[in-house]
Amino acid sequence: MAVGLYQAMIKGENRKRYILSNEKHTTLTESVKIAAELYPELKLRTPIKLPRFVLYTIACFMEIFGKITGTEPMLQRQYLDMFYHLKQDYDISDAIKELDFNPKSSKQALQGALAYLKNDWPC
Repeated sequence: MAVGLYQAMIKGENRKRYILSNEKHTTLTESVKIAAELYPELKLRTPIKLPRFVLYTIACFMEIFGKITGTEPMLQRQYLDMFYHLKQDYDISDAIKELDFNPKSSKQALQGALAYLKNDWPC
């Protein structure tokens, strides 16, 4: 990513935006599977996928409880509307062509981030 930012500064066209991402999104389930393979000692399980109406019901109760207690609900209906079944696949062809951008795979990026958190994260 840092190389892509540098390349955009050096090679990029003025006032043009580049998407420095992977082309294909990685779901939460896929991310947990990768982490579980890397760190089996954590015994990670893939999250249960609940039907939308169940999530909306839970969010509704959390919003009511939040109003009563004056706290921010952990789950809100507006966020369910925004993110439920959201696929974030991007066209990064301009960054590849104009900046020589070559992103790591999602698996490699997640491996690096998890290794950093495990070994180098200041506690």
